[in-house]
Amino acid sequence: MKDTYFFFVTGTSTGVGKTVVSFLLCKFFLERGMKTIYFKPVQTGAIKDTDENFIKRKLKKFNLFFSKTEFLFKRPVSPHFAARLENKRVSLKTIKKRLKEIKKEFDVIIVEGAGGVAVPVNQKGDLLVDIFSNLKPITVIAGKGGLGALNHFIITESFCRKKRLNVKYFILISSKEKPSFIEIDNKKTLKRLYPYIKVVLIPRMKNFNKLFKIFKKEIGDIK
Repeated sequence: MKDTYFFFVTGTSTGVGKTVVSFLLCKFFLERGMKTIYFKPVQTGAIKDTDENFIKRKLKKFNLFFSKTEFLFKRPVSPHFAARLENKRVSLKTIKKRLKEIKKEFDVIIVEGAGGVAVPVNQKGDLLVDIFSNLKPITVIAGKGGLGALNHFIITESFCRKKRLNVKYFILISSKEKPSFIEIDNKKTLKRLYPYIKVVLIPRMKNFNKLFKIFKKEIGDIK
């Protein structure tokens, strides 16, 4: 089997910027001419739009591949509840099978989680993160950079470690274009606490070209 960059993008909570981070990672590798695929296995709140469509719009000039979302639900609630409302069930076996298929075909796989890392996806209590325990992805945690970030990142990393996931990147996202003194200090603190994890702070901004330039400078060489 070919060597593949296999990323799992998770978050400290829902709505923290996982999709933006996924977009940045996709573009990073696409610019290097690498065959890249984006996969959002489970999506809720898909009444008006989806994360996959957002990525498509932002990267329409690139030859980015997509794996169809296996479980797509309308209501913006936890996957286990969204599935129950539509009389469906999320199967980890189905997702894992698809991951094994695409791993043979691509240089880079970017998998975006749903909600936070510990969100249940079915009534059995299965977690999406359980899929990845034996697949050894490069795990990326995205989260808000301000007040509460230290607690959220520390707890999320600890849970990932419990699930045998090797976290390589913390991506903190500031609340405004210019990071606050708290956000800057949170980055410094996490770097001190986790010298083996790359800690990145990026701004929240509408200019995605400018954002990508900042991300490239901050992230450096991805291994």
